[in-house]
Amino acid sequence: MLLVDSSVWIEIARGGDRGLRSSLSAAGEPLAVTEPIVGAVLAGARDPDAVESRLAAVNLRTVEPGRDYRDAPCCTAPAGCAGGPSDR
Repeated sequence: MLLVDSSVWIEIARGGDRGLRSSLSAAGEPLAVTEPIVGAVLAGARDPDAVESRLAAVNLRTVEPGRDYRDAPCCTAPAGCAGGPSDR
């Protein structure tokens, strides 16, 4: 799963960087966003309904602030943390 940052969605919404779109398509992984990413993109959207429709097609991941920042290294480490992030 590829977590796509708000800056990427904003660039796509502006109709910019076709290479960026191609890279996301070529990645071959499902795309994901979090609530804060959706909020940031919608806050500056000229057409919030169109943006929301586009983002509805990707996986929405919830954020658990008290837990997620501690598990972030587990998600990026090649082998993950002992016990895995879901065990905390």
